[in-house]
Amino acid sequence: MTVQKNISLKPYNTFGVDVVAEFFVAVTSVEELKEAINFSISKSLNLLILGGGSNILFTKDFSGLVI
Repeated sequence: MTVQKNISLKPYNTFGVDVVAEFFVAVTSVEELKEAINFSISKSLNLLILGGGSNILFTKDFSGLVI
């Protein structure tokens, strides 16, 4: 699992809104998901689990971890 900083969420939402996630990780397994959640807890970060990005409209940058 690689946690990235200050990542644009434009390619991850269907409206193409160019906002930035403070932290971002793409997971490919349940173990990576658990690791990412534990990372957010250990850092006291807000957490957003983003699926296809079609049911969300970002209006500002996200302070926390987007999975």
